[in-house]
Amino acid sequence: MSRGLELVRRLAAVRERQARRDFADRVADLARAEAALSGLDKERERVRAELSGQARAGMGVDPMADAYRYLDVLARRVDDAASGCVRQRDALRKAEDIWVNARHNLQGMETVIARRLASLRADRERRGQRALDDLHALARRGYMEVE
Repeated sequence: MSRGLELVRRLAAVRERQARRDFADRVADLARAEAALSGLDKERERVRAELSGQARAGMGVDPMADAYRYLDVLARRVDDAASGCVRQRDALRKAEDIWVNARHNLQGMETVIARRLASLRADRERRGQRALDDLHALARRGYMEVE
């Protein structure tokens, strides 16, 4: 294997490992965001149940108004977390597309380099054969001149 092709393969392997690490990091970020979203949903349900219990007990000046305000705050937090999850998922898909395209491009580069190396080898062999033929011709001429 030629040195240039080996260098391209090593570069491709390094970039692929980095892309895999980046991809795994984004997957982990997405999982954390989804866990946070799930936690907020559970918190909202817990607060809703607690405030509903307080309203039944007649606590607070206007417990239902307080409950709705708090639920609105929680709903905004959940919506923010959900949009963050969607952004993370979209970024993850984009990163995956970039990774697939980069891998495809590197494979294409490897093919082009392999073809070019084969072409260069063939040219070198043709030039070598041509030089050998020229030497034979000179030797024949020299042999004929000597006789």
